[in-house]
Amino acid sequence: MQRAGCGSLILLFLGFGLLLMLMESPAFWISLGVVIVVGVSAYLIWKQKKTSKNIEQMYALRPQLLKFTQGFEPLQNLYLSLQPGEKAFYERNNVSLLEYKSSGSTMSGGFLGGGLGLTDNIAITAGGFEGQTTQNPEEVTVIDIGKVIFTNQRVVFVGPNHSREFAFANLLDLNVSENGFTVRVSISGQQKTSALQADAAEGLTPGFAFAMGVEMFQQGEDTAKELAAQILRDIETQYRKQVAGK
Repeated sequence: MQRAGCGSLILLFLGFGLLLMLMESPAFWISLGVVIVVGVSAYLIWKQKKTSKNIEQMYALRPQLLKFTQGFEPLQNLYLSLQPGEKAFYERNNVSLLEYKSSGSTMSGGFLGGGLGLTDNIAITAGGFEGQTTQNPEEVTVIDIGKVIFTNQRVVFVGPNHSREFAFANLLDLNVSENGFTVRVSISGQQKTSALQADAAEGLTPGFAFAMGVEMFQQGEDTAKELAAQILRDIETQYRKQVAGK
Protein backbone atom coordinates (compact mmCIF):
# COMPACT_ATOMS: atom_id res chain seq x y z
CA MET A 1 0.00 0.00 0.00
CA GLN A 2 2.85 2.40 0.84
CA ARG A 3 4.56 1.69 -2.50
CA ALA A 4 1.30 2.27 -4.37
CA GLY A 5 0.81 5.53 -2.52
CA CYS A 6 4.35 6.69 -3.34
CA GLY A 7 3.87 5.77 -7.01
CA SER A 8 0.62 7.72 -7.20
CA LEU A 9 2.26 10.70 -5.53
CA ILE A 10 5.12 10.64 -8.04
CA LEU A 11 2.70 10.48 -10.97
CA LEU A 12 0.75 13.37 -9.46
CA PHE A 13 3.88 15.52 -9.23
CA LEU A 14 4.89 14.61 -12.79
CA GLY A 15 1.46 15.46 -14.12
CA PHE A 16 1.51 18.74 -12.23
CA GLY A 17 4.95 19.53 -13.66
CA LEU A 18 3.81 18.84 -17.21
CA LEU A 19 0.75 21.03 -16.68
CA LEU A 20 2.97 23.91 -15.53
CA MET A 21 5.22 23.46 -18.57
CA LEU A 22 2.19 23.48 -20.86
CA MET A 23 0.90 26.63 -19.21
CA GLU A 24 4.27 28.36 -19.55
CA SER A 25 4.89 27.31 -23.17
CA PRO A 26 1.67 26.11 -24.82
CA ALA A 27 2.93 26.86 -28.35
CA PHE A 28 5.82 24.40 -27.97
CA TRP A 29 3.60 21.55 -26.80
CA ILE A 30 1.00 22.24 -29.47
CA SER A 31 3.73 22.21 -32.14
CA LEU A 32 5.14 18.99 -30.72
CA GLY A 33 1.70 17.37 -30.82
CA VAL A 34 1.19 18.45 -34.44
CA VAL A 35 4.58 17.01 -35.42
CA ILE A 36 3.78 13.69 -33.74
CA VAL A 37 0.36 13.44 -35.39
CA VAL A 38 1.77 14.30 -38.83
CA GLY A 39 4.63 11.83 -38.40
CA VAL A 40 2.37 8.97 -37.34
CA SER A 41 -0.08 9.73 -40.16
CA ALA A 42 2.71 9.78 -42.75
CA TYR A 43 4.05 6.45 -41.49
CA LEU A 44 0.61 4.81 -41.64
CA ILE A 45 0.05 6.09 -45.19
CA TRP A 46 3.49 4.81 -46.26
CA LYS A 47 2.84 1.43 -44.66
CA GLN A 48 -0.56 1.12 -46.34
CA LYS A 49 0.92 1.96 -49.76
CA LYS A 50 3.72 -0.55 -49.26
CA THR A 51 1.25 -3.27 -48.27
CA SER A 52 -0.95 -2.49 -51.28
CA LYS A 53 2.06 -2.65 -53.60
CA ASN A 54 3.15 -6.00 -52.15
CA ILE A 55 -0.34 -7.46 -52.60
CA GLU A 56 -0.50 -6.27 -56.20
CA GLN A 57 2.89 -7.83 -56.91
CA MET A 58 1.77 -11.09 -55.31
CA TYR A 59 -1.44 -11.01 -57.35
CA ALA A 60 0.64 -10.83 -60.53
CA LEU A 61 2.13 -14.25 -59.65
CA ARG A 62 -1.18 -16.04 -60.25
CA PRO A 63 -0.21 -17.48 -63.67
CA GLN A 64 2.93 -19.07 -62.24
CA LEU A 65 1.11 -20.49 -59.22
CA LEU A 66 -1.72 -21.77 -61.41
CA LYS A 67 0.88 -23.56 -63.51
CA PHE A 68 2.30 -25.20 -60.37
CA THR A 69 -1.15 -26.43 -59.37
CA GLN A 70 -1.08 -28.51 -62.55
CA GLY A 71 2.47 -29.80 -62.18
CA PHE A 72 6.16 -28.89 -61.88
CA GLU A 73 7.87 -29.00 -65.25
CA PRO A 74 11.68 -29.34 -65.09
CA LEU A 75 13.71 -26.30 -66.10
CA GLN A 76 15.94 -26.55 -69.14
CA ASN A 77 19.42 -25.18 -69.92
CA LEU A 78 20.65 -25.13 -66.33
CA TYR A 79 24.34 -25.18 -65.44
CA LEU A 80 23.53 -26.88 -62.14
CA SER A 81 24.55 -30.54 -62.05
CA LEU A 82 21.46 -32.40 -60.92
CA GLN A 83 21.53 -35.45 -58.69
CA PRO A 84 19.71 -38.71 -59.51
CA GLY A 85 15.96 -38.14 -59.34
CA GLU A 86 16.40 -34.39 -58.90
CA LYS A 87 14.22 -31.92 -60.79
CA ALA A 88 14.75 -28.15 -60.84
CA PHE A 89 11.36 -26.45 -61.09
CA TYR A 90 11.97 -22.75 -60.43
CA GLU A 91 14.69 -20.10 -60.66
CA ARG A 92 14.74 -16.41 -59.83
CA ASN A 93 17.25 -13.57 -59.51
CA ASN A 94 17.90 -10.71 -57.09
CA VAL A 95 17.54 -12.76 -53.93
CA SER A 96 19.42 -11.62 -50.84
CA LEU A 97 21.43 -14.10 -48.80
CA LEU A 98 21.27 -13.24 -45.10
CA GLU A 99 23.34 -14.65 -42.30
CA TYR A 100 22.57 -14.59 -38.59
CA LYS A 101 25.65 -13.91 -36.49
CA SER A 102 26.10 -13.57 -32.77
CA SER A 103 27.69 -10.31 -31.68
CA GLY A 104 29.34 -12.09 -28.76
CA SER A 105 28.49 -12.02 -25.10
CA THR A 106 28.60 -9.59 -22.20
CA MET A 107 30.14 -10.41 -18.81
CA SER A 108 28.93 -8.68 -15.69
CA GLY A 109 29.93 -9.19 -12.09
CA GLY A 110 32.83 -8.53 -9.69
CA PHE A 111 35.47 -10.01 -7.43
CA LEU A 112 34.63 -11.81 -4.23
CA GLY A 113 36.78 -12.43 -1.20
CA GLY A 114 38.76 -10.54 1.40
CA GLY A 115 42.31 -9.47 2.11
CA LEU A 116 44.85 -11.77 3.75
CA GLY A 117 47.53 -9.88 5.62
CA LEU A 118 51.10 -11.11 5.12
CA THR A 119 52.90 -8.26 6.80
CA ASP A 120 51.85 -4.90 8.10
CA ASN A 121 52.24 -3.35 4.62
CA ILE A 122 51.50 -6.26 2.21
CA ALA A 123 48.21 -8.08 1.59
CA ILE A 124 46.73 -10.31 -1.11
CA THR A 125 43.10 -10.82 -2.04
CA ALA A 126 41.57 -14.26 -1.65
CA GLY A 127 38.53 -15.36 -3.59
CA GLY A 128 37.64 -15.18 -7.25
CA PHE A 129 35.53 -13.54 -9.90
CA GLU A 130 31.79 -14.04 -9.78
CA GLY A 131 29.99 -12.97 -12.94
CA GLN A 132 27.18 -13.71 -15.34
CA THR A 133 27.55 -14.18 -19.08
CA THR A 134 24.73 -12.87 -21.24
CA GLN A 135 24.55 -13.78 -24.93
CA ASN A 136 24.04 -10.72 -27.10
CA PRO A 137 21.15 -10.74 -29.61
CA GLU A 138 21.86 -12.13 -33.07
CA GLU A 139 22.56 -9.67 -35.86
CA VAL A 140 21.28 -10.32 -39.36
CA THR A 141 23.44 -9.19 -42.29
CA VAL A 142 22.95 -9.28 -46.05
CA ILE A 143 26.14 -10.90 -47.32
CA ASP A 144 25.31 -11.36 -51.01
CA ILE A 145 22.66 -10.99 -53.73
CA GLY A 146 22.29 -13.58 -56.44
CA LYS A 147 20.10 -16.18 -58.11
CA VAL A 148 18.41 -19.16 -56.50
CA ILE A 149 17.48 -22.50 -58.03
CA PHE A 150 14.74 -24.54 -56.38
CA THR A 151 14.57 -28.30 -56.88
CA ASN A 152 12.72 -31.21 -55.31
CA GLN A 153 15.83 -32.08 -53.28
CA ARG A 154 17.54 -28.80 -52.40
CA VAL A 155 17.78 -25.05 -52.86
CA VAL A 156 20.97 -23.57 -54.31
CA PHE A 157 22.02 -19.94 -53.96
CA VAL A 158 24.73 -18.61 -56.29
CA GLY A 159 26.05 -15.06 -55.93
CA PRO A 160 29.16 -13.08 -56.83
CA ASN A 161 30.77 -13.72 -53.44
CA HIS A 162 28.98 -16.64 -51.81
CA SER A 163 27.17 -19.84 -52.61
CA ARG A 164 24.92 -21.95 -50.40
CA GLU A 165 23.29 -25.33 -50.75
CA PHE A 166 20.27 -26.16 -48.60
CA ALA A 167 19.75 -29.91 -48.88
CA PHE A 168 16.30 -30.97 -47.71
CA ALA A 169 17.71 -34.23 -46.35
CA ASN A 170 19.75 -32.19 -43.83
CA LEU A 171 17.00 -29.71 -42.96
CA LEU A 172 16.71 -28.97 -39.23
CA ASP A 173 14.35 -26.01 -39.18
CA LEU A 174 12.42 -23.89 -41.66
CA ASN A 175 10.67 -20.61 -40.93
CA VAL A 176 8.73 -18.80 -43.66
CA SER A 177 7.60 -15.21 -43.07
CA GLU A 178 4.29 -13.72 -44.18
CA ASN A 179 3.90 -13.92 -47.97
CA GLY A 180 7.19 -15.81 -48.15
CA PHE A 181 9.39 -12.71 -48.38
CA THR A 182 11.95 -14.26 -46.01
CA VAL A 183 12.75 -17.92 -45.36
CA ARG A 184 15.08 -18.76 -42.48
CA VAL A 185 16.86 -22.10 -42.76
CA SER A 186 18.90 -24.25 -40.40
CA ILE A 187 20.89 -27.06 -42.02
CA SER A 188 22.77 -29.87 -40.28
CA GLY A 189 26.52 -29.31 -40.58
CA GLN A 190 26.20 -25.53 -41.02
CA GLN A 191 27.05 -23.62 -37.86
CA LYS A 192 25.31 -20.42 -38.93
CA THR A 193 21.64 -19.99 -39.71
CA SER A 194 21.03 -18.47 -43.14
CA ALA A 195 18.05 -16.87 -44.82
CA LEU A 196 16.87 -15.96 -48.30
CA GLN A 197 14.92 -12.75 -48.84
CA ALA A 198 13.16 -11.11 -51.78
CA ASP A 199 9.84 -9.47 -52.59
CA ALA A 200 7.46 -10.50 -55.36
CA ALA A 201 8.54 -7.82 -57.84
CA GLU A 202 10.56 -10.24 -59.99
CA GLY A 203 9.02 -13.59 -59.27
CA LEU A 204 7.76 -16.04 -56.71
CA THR A 205 8.95 -15.19 -53.20
CA PRO A 206 11.73 -17.48 -51.91
CA GLY A 207 9.72 -18.70 -48.94
CA PHE A 208 6.87 -20.03 -51.09
CA ALA A 209 9.19 -21.70 -53.61
CA PHE A 210 11.28 -23.20 -50.79
CA ALA A 211 8.17 -24.59 -49.08
CA MET A 212 6.91 -26.22 -52.28
CA GLY A 213 10.29 -27.86 -52.82
CA VAL A 214 10.24 -29.27 -49.29
CA GLU A 215 6.70 -30.56 -49.82
CA MET A 216 7.79 -32.37 -52.97
CA PHE A 217 10.73 -33.92 -51.14
CA GLN A 218 8.80 -35.00 -48.05
CA GLN A 219 5.24 -35.65 -49.26
CA GLY A 220 5.35 -35.83 -53.04
CA GLU A 221 4.37 -33.64 -55.96
CA ASP A 222 0.61 -33.87 -55.35
CA THR A 223 1.00 -32.28 -51.92
CA ALA A 224 3.20 -29.55 -53.41
CA LYS A 225 0.48 -28.82 -55.98
CA GLU A 226 -2.05 -28.51 -53.15
CA LEU A 227 0.26 -26.03 -51.41
CA ALA A 228 0.51 -23.97 -54.60
CA ALA A 229 -3.29 -23.93 -54.80
CA GLN A 230 -3.55 -22.81 -51.16
CA ILE A 231 -1.05 -19.99 -51.74
CA LEU A 232 -3.00 -18.92 -54.81
CA ARG A 233 -6.26 -18.79 -52.83
CA ASP A 234 -4.64 -16.78 -50.03
CA ILE A 235 -3.25 -14.24 -52.50
CA GLU A 236 -6.62 -13.83 -54.20
CA THR A 237 -8.30 -13.37 -50.81
CA GLN A 238 -5.81 -10.65 -49.83
CA TYR A 239 -6.36 -8.90 -53.15
CA ARG A 240 -10.16 -8.98 -52.83
CA LYS A 241 -9.95 -7.52 -49.32
CA GLN A 242 -7.70 -4.73 -50.56
CA VAL A 243 -10.05 -3.89 -53.44
CA ALA A 244 -13.04 -3.95 -51.09
CA GLY A 245 -11.27 -1.62 -48.66
CA LYS A 246 -10.60 1.06 -51.25
